[in-house]
Amino acid sequence: MPRETERLWKFGLRACSLLILLSAWEIAGRRVGALIFPAFSQVLVAWVKLSSSPEFLKAIYLSNEAMVIGFLLAAAAGIPLGLFTGRFPLAGRVANPYLDIFLMTPTVSLVPLFIMIFGVGLVSRIAVVFSFAFIFVAVNAQAGMKATEPSLVEMAHSFGARESQLFTRIYLPSALPAIMAGIRIGISRAVAGMVVAELLMGAVGLGELISFYGGSFKTDYLFATIATIVCEGLILLHLAQRLELRLAPWKVSEGIE
Repeated sequence: MPRETERLWKFGLRACSLLILLSAWEIAGRRVGALIFPAFSQVLVAWVKLSSSPEFLKAIYLSNEAMVIGFLLAAAAGIPLGLFTGRFPLAGRVANPYLDIFLMTPTVSLVPLFIMIFGVGLVSRIAVVFSFAFIFVAVNAQAGMKATEPSLVEMAHSFGARESQLFTRIYLPSALPAIMAGIRIGISRAVAGMVVAELLMGAVGLGELISFYGGSFKTDYLFATIATIVCEGLILLHLAQRLELRLAPWKVSEGIE
């Protein structure tokens, strides 16, 4: 099948599945009732009204401020740590117990600790987002380094490659798909951390709107706010996938997902 035909076929299947889902949502919403499960058309109308509201745009900005900073810090710390502990076995043996502890710790349970340390504000929300995303970025980067083919390293050694050349020519290209998988997971975790922080730490951003609309039983606006968060997450994931295809087109993504 030609590539263009295959793309059109995939796009058609996705469009049909989306149309079926939205139709089922519309029918179910009209049968159940707007108070419990609003129809898609009602949510769409609510979203259009919200999108023209300055308060809604301000809420998006406040939420993304903490999410972007927290995720960038998580990537800046997690990727080097994962690469270092994956490259040097001794460092990995020292760090792995702590990474395992961090991986198994319920991240939500750290929120009260962040409030006691940083108070209720932007820094605390950044810390929550960081704690949600960091460990998955680090563990995937480490897994990518460990998955490097030993035969490639031995061949490079036989040609007299230096450590810097091994890292840039062998280890990093081999680990890149796993790193990007960790980035994608980290993005989804960062979005979740953004909402959790706003719901538990105080009324701010999109979390404030979720609390308000849920408490006032405005389920159409509640669904519209949640749909905004979901759409933003999907856009960020798509951008990460496009970046992965550009950086590592030779290999299918791998890692801990």
